[in-house]
Amino acid sequence: MMVFPVGDEPNLKGRPVINYILIGINVAIFVLISLPLMGQGVDPRDPAVQEYLRLFAMKSQVPLPELLRSLSAYDLFVMSHGFKPAAPQLSDLFTSMFLHANWMHLAGNMLFLWIYGDNVELHVGRGAYALIYLATGMAATALFALTGLHSSAPLVGASGAISGVMGCYFLWFPRNQVRLLVWFFLFINVVKIPARWVLGFYLVVDNLLPFMLAKQEGGVAYGAHLGGFVAGLGCAAVYNRWGSRDTVVRRASHTTVLPFAAASSLSESFADALHAGRLREALDAYVAISTRERLQLHDDDVLALADWLVETGEYEAGLAVLQRFIATHPMSRALGLAHLRAGMVHLKLDRLPAAQQHFLTVLDVQASRDLQEAARSALGEVAERVRARQRLRFN
Repeated sequence: MMVFPVGDEPNLKGRPVINYILIGINVAIFVLISLPLMGQGVDPRDPAVQEYLRLFAMKSQVPLPELLRSLSAYDLFVMSHGFKPAAPQLSDLFTSMFLHANWMHLAGNMLFLWIYGDNVELHVGRGAYALIYLATGMAATALFALTGLHSSAPLVGASGAISGVMGCYFLWFPRNQVRLLVWFFLFINVVKIPARWVLGFYLVVDNLLPFMLAKQEGGVAYGAHLGGFVAGLGCAAVYNRWGSRDTVVRRASHTTVLPFAAASSLSESFADALHAGRLREALDAYVAISTRERLQLHDDDVLALADWLVETGEYEAGLAVLQRFIATHPMSRALGLAHLRAGMVHLKLDRLPAAQQHFLTVLDVQASRDLQEAARSALGEVAERVRARQRLRFN
């Protein structure tokens, strides 16, 4: 029986450029560097070969002559540029993320990156996504090193960084579905499973249990997978609370962030200007307020600012205010209203998957009956637009 993911839904609108670039880099390195070296033999007199045999001949069950015959120039390259806990190098921390053992290793990693990376990139933006990918990859390697400080076996592969991307996906896309291809003898079908179930299985069954039960120097780096996933959860949590969507809001404002000393009464200035109808002045004060002070603002005031931005055509700025509110006020009674309004903005911009996610969330949180009815009505409109697109596609 074979089960593996082939896609996910819904997907955010946009082009995940960085994700495509990362996939391209990994494939290019394998084709241009790894494959040619795999076809090259080695000179037994090479000191690097002698060192390789010294480290692994005693631990390998393969007879020495056979091990020597199977040794390739790529094995020595990996030994030089993969990350080795017993001999850590800063450069290896980076290069190891772009090397793979074979075609299957590469194909599996790139499939997972293609499925989960696009939504994560489109959620946070290109720069933040690239930073998350590299940071979680390095964190994964660091945990791998801690679980085997004296190991000389080199770690290679993008799976630590991809596990970090999956950790972010787990937190940010709880309502998504993963399409799984199930192949059992003559039965072949694609089924949809909630993303959190799939990722939870990957975390616990595929990695945590083997990590706790298995003690091995080579093979699958369960510690790296776990470290990457946990680092991804951490990055997503930090982004939710402190991640910068302020740039989008600041573009709609006339001000820049003021020095901290001058911002002490900005929360009061924001409320006074908003209630007096001086909305542009309120926006300027909101942009200048520190992130911590914004958490103390009245929920209705923040939502009123978002409504004004949307009414004046500043859709992205209004949406940024709503998304920041959603991320930093998980227990607010106005959470359902914020999701509904964010969904309506996405619907207006014809971003149907994102709109659908917000409307579905309204049904999950403690929202009033009126809000839930409005969300159901909006979900009906989303479904109608999807059907209309499909009719146009077939025509």
